[in-house]
Amino acid sequence: MENKLITGMKWTAWGIAAASLVWFLVAQLWLKSPIGMHFDSEGNFDVIDSKFYGFYPHGINLLCIGLTVLFDVLAEKVRIGLKVTEYGEELLRKVMHISIGWGRLLIVIFFSYWNALVILQKPLSEQVPTAILSMLMLGFNATIIAFIIIRYRVAGKGKADA
Repeated sequence: MENKLITGMKWTAWGIAAASLVWFLVAQLWLKSPIGMHFDSEGNFDVIDSKFYGFYPHGINLLCIGLTVLFDVLAEKVRIGLKVTEYGEELLRKVMHISIGWGRLLIVIFFSYWNALVILQKPLSEQVPTAILSMLMLGFNATIIAFIIIRYRVAGKGKADA
């Protein structure tokens, strides 16, 4: 039941997470230990610790990707329980997969952004509002586009009962 959008979202999440990890591994060459890991409300470091703690965002990325892969499998197996046609059920499953994929992508983007701030030693408090607003707007636009694509595909197959 995979379509190009769902597959593309999966590969994009894996690609971003992998690129973030590679960047952090390369940054190990120039980052001096200890590094700033947490910032106070004024943007100054209030937690300085070993470079090892910079692997936290990558561990969280891996955990979240693993959980969303499990959710994808469960979305295929769960019975929806609604009285809809077989095609309507397939459409609902696609929406579930797109929602799971989008959630995965947002999580990976956030923790990769955290990784970038650790590497660049920039305070999160100054950077987050713009990043959050950008991710939310991008997420909203992508969701609307996904629903439009699915609806046109439904209409194109002449199955308006979904």
